[in-house]
Amino acid sequence: MNVQNVVVSKNIKRMYGLLSDGQRQTAGGYTTGKGIGQSEDTAAELYISDRMMHQRNAAAQISAEVQDEISILQIAKKRLVDETDALQKMEELARKAAFDNLSDLERSEIADMASRLIEEIDNISESTRFNELSPLNAGENDGNEASKNAGTGFDKKFGPDARQTINEMRKRFSGAFCDASSGNLGIGEIDLSTKKSSGRAVDLVREAKLRINVFQDSFEKEHERLEKVLRSLHGAEIASDDRKSVGESESASEMLNNSRGAIIKHADQSVVAQANSAASGMMKLLQ
Repeated sequence: MNVQNVVVSKNIKRMYGLLSDGQRQTAGGYTTGKGIGQSEDTAAELYISDRMMHQRNAAAQISAEVQDEISILQIAKKRLVDETDALQKMEELARKAAFDNLSDLERSEIADMASRLIEEIDNISESTRFNELSPLNAGENDGNEASKNAGTGFDKKFGPDARQTINEMRKRFSGAFCDASSGNLGIGEIDLSTKKSSGRAVDLVREAKLRINVFQDSFEKEHERLEKVLRSLHGAEIASDDRKSVGESESASEMLNNSRGAIIKHADQSVVAQANSAASGMMKLLQ
């Protein structure tokens, strides 16, 4: 009977020892994240964590930049529609001056109305602004907007790669801007004083409308490109969240294994105690 109890006790202690090793290994893996206790590896993990934080911040900043650029395009496209409406009214006036028999007073009134429409177009071109950018008056953009986020503060929060990316984005985006002023449209000095000059004015206004269509097409293509960039950023964010969820699940699994190991350890200790108690009882009976 003594031999049997000794064998049982040794087997249980051996199992307990194995479980304790696993317990220590699991606990070590949980506290270090990857089961690495070296100081160099801890420093590497901190660097990677900091790098990932920069990447998340940068992705958010780039996404905000894209949304701002989309807003600029939406405003610009709407204002181009307003210019098209003004050109349509101007074409009607030019047609009237070219084909109707008008008195000098009527022709002068038509010319005044055309001048006010030209002023309206120039006002639209000059006043359409967003974040110090003029999408309809490209000549006013000084080119310094692309670098306004330069500096150590921006780099510390988002990283230098983000600043470079945003600068390149703004440079490309500003390349899509246009000059929708009356002078660039070719209608700045139309003459409605005679039928002949008014006929020429009709052609000039039509050409201006075609230019506006070209500007709108350019803005629409840029808008579509930015929407693709935004969808790509959103997809990358989802993938990042998925990877984060996987990491959290792995940590949760380690915690579960840790708890399970603790329960088994406690049960084994109870079994060992019971076995020793039984052995002691049997020895008393045999005495």
